[in-house]
Amino acid sequence: MVPPPTSSTRLLDIPTALTSSGSVSVVGVVVDVFGGVWKSKGSSSCITFTIKDSDLNNGHTWDGLKIKYFKDDESQLPPVQNGDVILLRGIWLRQFNGKPLGVVAQDRNAPWAIFRHHADPTATATPLCGPVPFELTHPETRRCRALLEQMAGTKKFRDETTPTVVPSASYNALESTSISTPRSRPRGQREFSLIKDIRRPGTFVDIVCEIIKVDTRDSYKTLAYVTDYTSNRKLRTYASEDGVGLEGDQYNYQSWKTTWPGPSGQMTLPVLLWEPHASYARDLLKGEFVQLTNVRIKEYDSKFEGVIHTDQDNIHIELVDAASNDRAKELLRRKEVYWKQNPKRKAAEEARSASKAKKPRNKQRKPAEERREEGQHPLVLKKQPSVNQNDGISYRLPFQNLSYRSTVRVVDFFPPKLEDFAVPEDSSNDRRWLNERPIRWEWRFCLLVESATSPPAGQPRERMKLYVDNNSAQCLLSLDACDLRSNNGVLKDLREKLFILWGDLEEKKTQAAEKCEQDHQRKIGPVSSLAFDCCIQEYGVVCGHRASVNDFDEDEAECTQDDCFGWEQRYAMFQTTIHS
Repeated sequence: MVPPPTSSTRLLDIPTALTSSGSVSVVGVVVDVFGGVWKSKGSSSCITFTIKDSDLNNGHTWDGLKIKYFKDDESQLPPVQNGDVILLRGIWLRQFNGKPLGVVAQDRNAPWAIFRHHADPTATATPLCGPVPFELTHPETRRCRALLEQMAGTKKFRDETTPTVVPSASYNALESTSISTPRSRPRGQREFSLIKDIRRPGTFVDIVCEIIKVDTRDSYKTLAYVTDYTSNRKLRTYASEDGVGLEGDQYNYQSWKTTWPGPSGQMTLPVLLWEPHASYARDLLKGEFVQLTNVRIKEYDSKFEGVIHTDQDNIHIELVDAASNDRAKELLRRKEVYWKQNPKRKAAEEARSASKAKKPRNKQRKPAEERREEGQHPLVLKKQPSVNQNDGISYRLPFQNLSYRSTVRVVDFFPPKLEDFAVPEDSSNDRRWLNERPIRWEWRFCLLVESATSPPAGQPRERMKLYVDNNSAQCLLSLDACDLRSNNGVLKDLREKLFILWGDLEEKKTQAAEKCEQDHQRKIGPVSSLAFDCCIQEYGVVCGHRASVNDFDEDEAECTQDDCFGWEQRYAMFQTTIHS
């Protein structure tokens, strides 16, 4: 049985919880269930939902508290539906991307109780409890039932169908009730839809469409404009029939006086693709037919947009051939009908394509302008520090104490084994001192990163070493250092965290080491690490050319090594966190 809540676990209303942190208990109405149950990169399953306890009929979900509940056993996740009232004990509140988030880790016991409307309005609502049965306190029960009664007059967030009776308060009765946990639909069972048939946001659809335009927004995502030559009044209007140009594009990618390359009217759906799908979309050409699966429909400024979220197991974009795919054949037929009905636009499109084909391709690409946020220094790898010059005297410094922000990806790491990423805190001191107290462990490792910005033609990407000390590693990993050789659980968590950072790099590096290649980096080959924004500090350490760097003194003679000022320039990672 679950023990009663302690005084340290506060029962908060949602507005208070949004500004709090630490372990709390909350009661709220489920106003959004995001995509059903999904598998994390580790062994756990997760369900994401949002709860509110006020302003239930304002039509918004962004003002609620988002919850991520993880469990290794999927059957222990709360089977929430829109309109349910749920009690959550002992969830952990934290900030994620500047917004509050309630998290229940897979190894934590956070009891939940779900109240749902009974088919008989005169019946008393009985909660469904989990992951194990427990008794609610009187304040908890009173609060849950008050919200349930309040929901009786609020239909904004209810499902279209009425759930059936919940006869048991025990979690073990879950199998005998008609409450079903939201599940991600199998790939073959998702709903295929034409663009004209998309009716409401929040649905997931599969569509066969033509690529009109692909815009690479950054290294994480790509925006594709697609059409299936059907019209939907909830789409934005592009290119009037006289070719004046766009009515408006909230992304501001198209010039107002540029003729839209696709069909005019409300036939174009913008779809935002996150990695790994974005990498495939960047190679697509205008006019190619593709099938997009698991497209989530969203509404922005009263207009529909699509988004394909990250999925490391499946790629949700693929080319289709009109000769062998029935839906692509229908798409081709609709396309031919449209252009026959708009011969002037077709002629203009063909003329524009011919004009582009005649342009010489031997011109060098102009370097793209860098966009810099206010107060940031651009990081140029292998740069020479610039300093003020007085009276015509040029100064050269071995390093500068500056901070940067850059977009990089990890291509190697040291030590080569994760078990060695944590070391005894005083490993360099007298061993007799270590024997007098318990050994304390600290993080200490190094990452080799390369710039995510494409280099000029014929030049390799610039690389640099980033040292990660104990404090920076705790911020990066959200883990405390320990003896990783004797703590398999922490080692597993570390491996899962770093997989998010560098993909299959560890696996490729291990395979290369087993082959005993002399040049491991060359034999590792391409890895699946994604680019990420990283905060970097430049600093200096005493050079290692002296007999004893510990005896370094400012009054001593300078280092005799050529081009050495007695200091070595280093870079370190700081204030960067992996969000899993």
